[in-house]
Amino acid sequence: ELPSKGFISFLGNSGSGKTTLFNVIGGLDKATGTLIYDDLELKKYDMNKIDIYRSSNIGYVFQKFNLLLDETVYDNLKIALDIIGITDKEEIDKRIEYSLKAVGMFKYRKKKANALSGGQQQRVAIARALIKKSKIILADEPTGNLDSTNSIEIMNILKKISKSTLVLLVTHDSNLAHFYSDFIYEVADGKIINSIKVEEERTLQGDLSNTVYLKDMNKTTDESSIGNITVYNDSEKDLNLDISIIVKNGTIYVQTNKPIKLVNDNNLKIVDDHYKNIIVKDLEDYNYDVSWYNDEKKNKNIFKSLYKSLVSGYYRIKNVRKRMKMLYVGLFMIGVIFSLVTIVYNNYSEVDTSNITYNENYSKLINDSPKASTHDILNKSYLDNMIEDVITPTSVLFKFDYKISYNEFIKYELNSSLIPCDEDKVKLKYGNYPQEGKREVIIDIELANDILESWEKDYDYRDLVGCNVDLSSKNYGAEFIISGISYDDRGYIYTAKNDFLTFTYNDYSFPKSVDLRYYGHEIGLDGNPVYTVINGRNLNPDNHFEVLVNINDYPGLIGANPTGDSFGKINYNGNEYNIVGVYTYPYELINTVYISTFYRMFRPSTRNVCSLPEEHYEVIKGRDIENKNEMVVPCYSSLSIGDIYNGQTVVGKYTGSTLAMAHSGIANYNDVSLMYASSDKTLFEVINEDEYIKYLEEYDASFLNTLESQIYLEQNFDNNSRIMYEIIFIVLTMVTIIIVYTTMRSKMISDIYRIGVYRSLGARKNRIYNKYLIELLLLTFMTVMLGFLISTGLYYLVCTNISIFVEEVFLFFNVEYFILACLFIVLTMLIFGMLPIVLLLKKTPSEICAKYDI
Repeated sequence: ELPSKGFISFLGNSGSGKTTLFNVIGGLDKATGTLIYDDLELKKYDMNKIDIYRSSNIGYVFQKFNLLLDETVYDNLKIALDIIGITDKEEIDKRIEYSLKAVGMFKYRKKKANALSGGQQQRVAIARALIKKSKIILADEPTGNLDSTNSIEIMNILKKISKSTLVLLVTHDSNLAHFYSDFIYEVADGKIINSIKVEEERTLQGDLSNTVYLKDMNKTTDESSIGNITVYNDSEKDLNLDISIIVKNGTIYVQTNKPIKLVNDNNLKIVDDHYKNIIVKDLEDYNYDVSWYNDEKKNKNIFKSLYKSLVSGYYRIKNVRKRMKMLYVGLFMIGVIFSLVTIVYNNYSEVDTSNITYNENYSKLINDSPKASTHDILNKSYLDNMIEDVITPTSVLFKFDYKISYNEFIKYELNSSLIPCDEDKVKLKYGNYPQEGKREVIIDIELANDILESWEKDYDYRDLVGCNVDLSSKNYGAEFIISGISYDDRGYIYTAKNDFLTFTYNDYSFPKSVDLRYYGHEIGLDGNPVYTVINGRNLNPDNHFEVLVNINDYPGLIGANPTGDSFGKINYNGNEYNIVGVYTYPYELINTVYISTFYRMFRPSTRNVCSLPEEHYEVIKGRDIENKNEMVVPCYSSLSIGDIYNGQTVVGKYTGSTLAMAHSGIANYNDVSLMYASSDKTLFEVINEDEYIKYLEEYDASFLNTLESQIYLEQNFDNNSRIMYEIIFIVLTMVTIIIVYTTMRSKMISDIYRIGVYRSLGARKNRIYNKYLIELLLLTFMTVMLGFLISTGLYYLVCTNISIFVEEVFLFFNVEYFILACLFIVLTMLIFGMLPIVLLLKKTPSEICAKYDI
């Protein structure tokens, strides 16, 4: 427990623990126990709280001076004021002048500290401790590098300061301790072994080594032509001096037969008095008053302070060795490579949406989970009434070919998707909705605008409506009429549902061979034949070698009379049949089809189940599809009503058009879409979005709108390349981390002495953090970010000009993407560039000084 003022010494031999105790009291080192400064109580070492207190209230005089040797005396003291926030020029100048004069060093204020002697440096260090209003001054061997006269002067200052301030002296000089101290603690082996309150009258022998007391010496005076010559001698012996005095041009030259020394060159102090010992009461006349210090004179202009910090940081970065500049070049090139990797990665990740068709009314399922297949999830969702309106779009090539005049044509082609039109979901800009059976289509407004732009004349939407367009898929093509234009900006092409179904499954790729149908499978549910005999007669069930021929295949038989009992004969599959009549058929027959009494059973076709309008088929047994997961099969199928095929229950058998009979069955369109569903071609509408999100959590699946889903699929198309560039990006990041960490650690080590001094004087960690943060930001933007921005800027100019030249997005430039890359680079540089200084400042000031021998 120490008083608030007075002079207290810790006396002991080297290694006894004096400095350790000094560091703990001064907050330079940590120890267990409770430490109390006035009202500040610390039950454990809290560096931040101690820094706040000691920067303003504790002054230090170190045994090793802790001066910044490359700074002037003035700047060394100015730094101490800067730490406590005193930046007013007038206040700084007044304080520096006063404290330097107190220690006799004012005339050296412009000299750098490394040009001073050890004693002079110590006096500057003492002046630095006196420059603020300290409640405590800690002096660790302050006179260790001073002669006795200067030691007494410095001790006199500290003694006077102790009248209003607590001065703690660490020393092994018992003479000084007992003369100046009010109280002495003797330390040995890390313990206080004795405490002494000094009360008796004390004397201190003055300095005899560098001081001359004239009245204690022999004196002789001789007259000469140039004036009186006085000789002071501390010996009785005759000097036997031969002295010649030469005066030339006002300059006095002295020549003797013995070596001489000039008083001014040796700092010899001459006192015209008798020597006497110093006593404590002699110090009462000495005065060092700091009451006029004005701690309110602080510069609160944060912008000016920031500007100075930026300028200072710039010059610290600029003025480095050649090896460090090579690291700067390396960081610049890393910025260039970062830009190139970002560009390539961006082009792999970015998707050109200008050629993507999508419909905001529908969603797509995204399923990357092994828990269940997409087909199973969609099918279960449909059965559980979570989704509806399941559609499989048909990919088509849209061709607009319009003849304006004899030699002027408009041609426009686009790969798009065809879906059935739902009038509740498609909003018309112009025209009408497509009607069933008329092969009409609605195109989106963007497609319409593209066509009109290619016309290069004053045409509008009215001119497009009624124009013919060709739609073609892999196996089929047909001519449609534009009936309207939708408000969709990147929508699908719409047609009537039945036209869509016919187009979707109208696959004529199968062989158009002769077909023989059994008349018994051509009887409708009403008991009447599906076909109609228009010439000749119907078949005789007892004769297996009679056939009816279609009017389209034998138009010449209309109105003809049979010869005998037939119109002639045909050969089919090795058998000879008599033609007994001509029939018409209500459904489209592409192939030549004969109707006979010959019974023939077919296995299910290898073709898929399809969905067709009712004008393609007629149920002749059972019933038509009414519910989910039901289907009807061709009348020649070996499947029976009630059988399960492809997950569908057979509820009836049908006959019908060539297209209908070419498939293995007909089902509800939603069922067919789900039967062959996949995440990249099946659209659906979600009944309740919130419920369906929870529903899909079980499968780790999700659904996206059609635009987002196609972007997702495109981005995952070349995943291996993306992974490769991700690896390059990670490796590049690691290289950057290593270089910036090494660079900043090297700068920190080169600046470690300055850091140690700042921390020892009470500079808070935030101050040093800010200094290095500003320097790191400058380094980042002068190297890595400069390379990144230059490369990115050049790329932007290239991709912009190429896009204009080829009239499409050839290279991508996503501003947000590059901003994220910039932020990533800056954060990486800041985090790992600041890491060395953060790790360093976790140490106490004493640990920093000890580790780096400051």
